[in-house]
Amino acid sequence: MNKIRYAFKTLSAYRSSTAIKILSLGLGLTMCCFIFARVAHDNSFDSKFRDPSSLYQLWMQFSIDGKELPVQQACLFPLAGACADELSDIVSSATVVNPLGSKEFKNGGNIVEGDLIVTDSMFFETMGVELICGDPKAITADGGIYISDVAAKKYFGDESPLDKDLYYGEYLLSVKGMFKSWGEETTLHADFIGNIYEWCGGYRINSWDGGDRWYEYIRLKEIPESADDFNKKITAVLLRHNPPTESISIKGMAAPIRDTYSGSDQVRHMTLTLSILGIAILIITSLNYVLLCISSLSRRAKAIGVHKCNGAKAGTIYGMFIIETCLVLLGALLLGAFFWWLANRFAQETIYDNFATYVSFDRVWIVLAVTVLIFIIAALIPANIFSKVPVSQVFRRYTEKKYGWKHALLFIEFAGAALVSGILVIVLAQYNTLINTNPGFDEDHIALVYNPSNTKEESEALLASLSGLPYVEAVTKSQYYPGSGYSGNIISNESGKKLFSTRYDYIGENYIDVMGIKMLNGSFPKDSSEVIVNEKFTELIDMTPETAVGKRIHFGGDPVFISGVIEDFTTGNYYQPQQPFLGNNAEKYTLRYYNVKLSEPVMESYMKLTEAMPEILGTSKSVHTSLFSNMKIETYSSVAQFRSLVVIATILLMLICAIGMTGYLSDEMRRRQREIAIRKVNGASTVSIVKLICRAVLVTALPAVILGTAAAWYFSSLWLDQFAVTLDGLWLKFVLSGILTVLIIMIVAAALIIRRASANPVENLKSE
Repeated sequence: MNKIRYAFKTLSAYRSSTAIKILSLGLGLTMCCFIFARVAHDNSFDSKFRDPSSLYQLWMQFSIDGKELPVQQACLFPLAGACADELSDIVSSATVVNPLGSKEFKNGGNIVEGDLIVTDSMFFETMGVELICGDPKAITADGGIYISDVAAKKYFGDESPLDKDLYYGEYLLSVKGMFKSWGEETTLHADFIGNIYEWCGGYRINSWDGGDRWYEYIRLKEIPESADDFNKKITAVLLRHNPPTESISIKGMAAPIRDTYSGSDQVRHMTLTLSILGIAILIITSLNYVLLCISSLSRRAKAIGVHKCNGAKAGTIYGMFIIETCLVLLGALLLGAFFWWLANRFAQETIYDNFATYVSFDRVWIVLAVTVLIFIIAALIPANIFSKVPVSQVFRRYTEKKYGWKHALLFIEFAGAALVSGILVIVLAQYNTLINTNPGFDEDHIALVYNPSNTKEESEALLASLSGLPYVEAVTKSQYYPGSGYSGNIISNESGKKLFSTRYDYIGENYIDVMGIKMLNGSFPKDSSEVIVNEKFTELIDMTPETAVGKRIHFGGDPVFISGVIEDFTTGNYYQPQQPFLGNNAEKYTLRYYNVKLSEPVMESYMKLTEAMPEILGTSKSVHTSLFSNMKIETYSSVAQFRSLVVIATILLMLICAIGMTGYLSDEMRRRQREIAIRKVNGASTVSIVKLICRAVLVTALPAVILGTAAAWYFSSLWLDQFAVTLDGLWLKFVLSGILTVLIIMIVAAALIIRRASANPVENLKSE
């Protein structure tokens, strides 16, 4: 009890120092907890299914002439069922799923919205999803649909959803069951589940020859000892039903469903970088506290000596400082809780969407783990040093002779600051590169409008209405759109040899002009016997834009002639390399999207278009439209959120380092006050004193910043590996980052030193 009372008195006596310690620990602890909560979130996807360790997702990989294409989630429809039948010693059940995205249903006068997936009768057994009510086998009945408990509560309250009528357009559906939602941390979102045969009956179901568009899952009886051997068995199943040709073959593979999200390149690189940031902040926060504590040693040595004169043992002193650290850490936790509340209240959109998901109560263990780690570093080191202060210090001023450890702590802080600053510079520059790189079409003036029309007449009426708007310059149509990734098909030469897989689209005659894509050679296809291709396409057929025009190829088995070549444009996103593209003339067809070119000022025209769409379509609901420039920002929103997090982490780390440097320099000025006073008496100016101390700081800062910047280069390079489009002048940005970090350190040091260096030397000598 006496130890606790003494700790309170000590903390109260040094109020300003205590407040600084609590602020420093609170900032670092909060940031560490959020970063590690985000990492835990990204590694918790698809963990709510029953026994997720035995639930695997199937993948496929095509090879053309021995060249492997990227591994793809989309599989041939019969693959899962064939694995269950032919590998029954390993696979207990299998299911096929097709996510159809957000759908809108009507229940009387009410609108019921949610994500729809369609599947087969083995879904609930394979995925381990709990069916609250209803028959799991009834999923194959026509007109039936299942609803999640979350959606049922939202739309029907406490009423039973069973046998509720839902209309999709004019099609009547009836709710036949309710399932327990498996949460938001999933790669398979579902508010509704429907019959895959009813919704997708025309999409090459049960075909081994193409139609690879299905997500497939298997549940294993036991985890295979060798993943490679298991994948070879899946490949053997594939090849039995789809034998390789002279130029094309397929491999099959399976991986735990929990790896689908966390194993993707984007998430892996993000997790690695966040982990580095979190570890750096944790270590620096802890060592900063150590530096602040030990920097006060010269002031507190006499009090420790008095305690020892009164019979206190080294263990007693050790315990007193452990308790003191516990109290400071408790204050930091309370301050961290306040910061956490502020972030959840005001920074949800800035840092990460759905902030509460990442910091939910089931991740309290992260707070406990971070707190324990900080305590181990922050409490034990100072307590050990303070307990060894000799009793003789009660009779004389304590001067620490071995102060190299303070330089070591400062070195680590400076290196950490340089590491985070270097990562920040690269993240900022890369995001700027992603947003400002020209995609190869006029993204600034084009808005995308979904065509909901069911007939050719309705589609033409919508096209005419859009074209007649005064703020619309032109309208064109397409089946897909740049950035969607497009669908793919195989290109063969005249002898039938398969060459590669191309992205393709069906487009209107004025598509190239309206979209602002540059035509390099030739002309737009006059009919279905001709196509246009991009530069990448011509490269893969070993031709140039000039020689490719008139070339005969086979697209999906049909012979076509290349009528024109266009400049490369972004078909997917900047995570992927440039893809080959082929465009078909589809002027006479009804297509899914209208691409609307807006007049200046674009944002004003876009707002008018958005307001006009409900009236044009004859609906009271707002109609979703998108500017391509906004879609681009949304595509890289995770990078923007990561950028915001790194900015905040860098600011906090710089603040923590400044606090630590304050403690170090205060102790340094106190330790050298006699030397400084004598120098000033002998004519030294304040500027020369500042230079003297700053030079000592620079000796520590310069190698630390070089080391930290080198580490930032290494980890930033790993993060940049996920992008096909990256920033230029990488090395120059790291050099500038290092120089800027050193300048900030020296400016802060000079600002802290100058007041003490300006003091009257007589006053300093009086205290000696």
